Parts: sequence; structure tokens; C-alpha cells
Amino acid sequence: MPRAGGFRFLFRVPDRRTGPAFLPIGCPAAVRLEATDLDANPFKRTDITEAERNRLLDKLDQSELSRPRNPRRGTARVEYRVRDIPLSVNHPGGGVGRYIVLGRNLSTGGVSLLHAGYIHPGSECRLALTLPRGGAKTLIGTVVFCRLAAGKIHEVGVQFKDKIDLAEFAVPEAKRLSDDPESRACSAPIHGTALLIAASEAQKRLLTTRLRQSGLDVTAVDNAGAGADQARLLPYRVIVCDMALPEPGPEALLKRLRENGYTAPVVGAAAEEGPADAQRAADMGMNGCIQRPVNHDAMHRMLLRVIRESGGAEADAPIRSSMAGETGAEELIEFFINHARQACAAITSAVSAGDAAAVRKECHGLKSIAGGYGFQSVGEAAKQALTALDATMSIDESMPKVQALLNVCSRLSADAVAGRAA
Repeated sequence: MPRAGGFRFLFRVPDRRTGPAFLPIGCPAAVRLEATDLDANPFKRTDITEAERNRLLDKLDQSELSRPRNPRRGTARVEYRVRDIPLSVNHPGGGVGRYIVLGRNLSTGGVSLLHAGYIHPGSECRLALTLPRGGAKTLIGTVVFCRLAAGKIHEVGVQFKDKIDLAEFAVPEAKRLSDDPESRACSAPIHGTALLIAASEAQKRLLTTRLRQSGLDVTAVDNAGAGADQARLLPYRVIVCDMALPEPGPEALLKRLRENGYTAPVVGAAAEEGPADAQRAADMGMNGCIQRPVNHDAMHRMLLRVIRESGGAEADAPIRSSMAGETGAEELIEFFINHARQACAAITSAVSAGDAAAVRKECHGLKSIAGGYGFQSVGEAAKQALTALDATMSIDESMPKVQALLNVCSRLSADAVAGRAA
């Protein structure tokens, strides 16, 4: 069997069932015919769902970003979450393995892949990376590490024989993200409010800071009962539950939330380093887990993913004033946004206290002035909340409209980009 360096390969577009074939140039016709038969030479596929892949990649990113950068690594890496990468490996003991693998990250000197199996370090290999304008480029490399990531999935590091130009594969330095909707939104703030349930003051302080860095307002309570009650009152984009929550604990809380009809995502917050809490959260049916040590980038990406998967990302676009871009309007817009935030905080407190009169007062105030600052949608939402309160005289029955007002206010933006007059 010739070694990988002994011939060149042609790349054929993958078949979704068996994968692509590498065809040696100059080999006998009979051999070429056999090589093109995908049933005779199938590529073994790393077959995991999109959600499983994203969870695993988020976990790896969170774990790695929390550690100091390796000074031996000479080149920076970019995220490269690409599916269906054909890989051909010459095993040290003889034979060629052909696989369809998943990408994790890419640098000028190598690539990190996810593969459902073990590959011996030192093995010579070839892989085909897709070019943005069509076709693919075959690269020669050597496996430099293979380590277990989760279950049967291994992370495989390949060092290229020759360095590449990242821009050729549509991952320029300025972008550093793959071209999928989640990655494009990765740096965008998450609008709305998070409910944080944690008994430890240290855990509350840390997670509150991180969640606010992602753009979320935070309401924090210290026990499961208060968390379940709060979730019935107000609209939360996500609930974050400490995995070390005292009895009745996070599992009982999750069950009560679902029984009460709460459908937004619930994620755990690991109390200790390691995979144990993340696995417990998954076993309970939570949507994800913030692992220790907390890394903001990985946490932010995970929250975006679980909110999107729960169907909560449609109404997340920023709302800008119709005055945006006008001379002298910037301070006025900033003033109103701060006022609206204070009003929403007062509404939240009044709802918790069962004070319908106070809720009505704040809604009336927003309705009266919002249009003058270019936020007509706030005025309309406040008007609908007032109508509901006057008709029912009940906070519980009016909550859908009050929630809608709070959601609108959470999306206000002072950006001077006139994209959405509100």
C-alpha cells in the first residue's frame, strides 16, 4: 500500500450517504473504477446531531478558553465549525482509513477535528477543505494528537505540511467565525431578563456579572420556591439555576416550572469544575449548563443557542428611536432609555408585591412620553397594558400585555442606525 506522500488525490463532492472518494491520479483504470464506487469504498461518518455537536464544541471552547494560552502555539486559531470534511488516514500498521469528520477550529498551520474514533498520533493524512467559490483543496498533514472529547467522539489535531492562507477558506482574521446564523449573532447582546436562582452569594455575584455582560438584566433569588413563583409572574428569556441549589434542588424546580407551563430555556450553573454538573443538567432535561470556570464567550454562545432552539430569538431585534441620527437627539434617546429601564424595574417590583395601582402608574407614564422620544412601539405596548389593567383590575389577567411591554423596553437601543423606527 503506497504511503500518503506517494500520490495525489482528486476530490469529489460528498454523497450524503457514504461520503466522498479520494481518487489517486495515474492509478490503473480498474483500480480507479473501484475507487469511485462509494459502496466499495465508503467513508465512515462522524454522525451526531447539530445540537449534540454544538453542545460538545461549546463545552470544549469553554474548557479551553478558561486556561492560559499555550506559549508553544505559534499561530492564532479561528473558529471553523464545518461539517462533512473528508479525511483519509494512513494507519501506522497498514491500511487506509476514510472518514467524514467535523471541524472545530483552523489555523494557518493546522486544524482541529471531531471524529468518532481513535487515530494514532504520527499518522499521515489528507483532508479536503471546501473553498467558498466551489470545489475543495486537498491538504497534507500529520496527526499530532487525538484525545477523547465525549462518549466515542475524539478531538483530532492535524498539523499541515505547508501553511495555508485562512482567507482562502473564507475565515479572515477580522471575522474569526464560521458563516452560520449563530456565529454571526455571537457578539450581539441578548435582550431581556434572566432569572438567576442561586443560594451562594459568591455564585450570584459572578453569574450576575457575566449575564449582564451578555446584555441581560438579572433578577436573582436564593431558593427554588421563590424561583418558581417568580417565573410565573414575569417574562424571562432564560432561567439559570445553580446545580448546588439546596433541597428541593434543581431537578424538582425544573419539574415544577414545566408543570406550570414555563417553556423558555432553563440552564444549569455548575458548582464545581469538571463534567459532572453538566451531565446532571443534561440528564434532568435542562437546555444547557454554564461550566466552571465561567468563560463569558462560551457562556454567551451557549445562551444564544438555547434561546434560538427554544424559538425565543424571533423578537430579539433592537428597537431604535425614529429620531436616531438627528442632531442633538443622542442625549434625549439615552435619557428615555434610562427612564424606561427604571420604569420597568418599578413595574417588576410592583408585580411581585401585587400592587396593581403602581403597575398602572408606570405604564401610564411610559404611554404619555414614549412617542415624543421616537419610541412609538413603547407607547403602544404601554397603552395595551393600561387597557388590560383597566378592564380586568387584575395583575394576573393583565400579565401577557405587561410582559409584552417589558419585552419591548428590554430591546431599546441608542444606536444611531435608523434601521427600525419604533
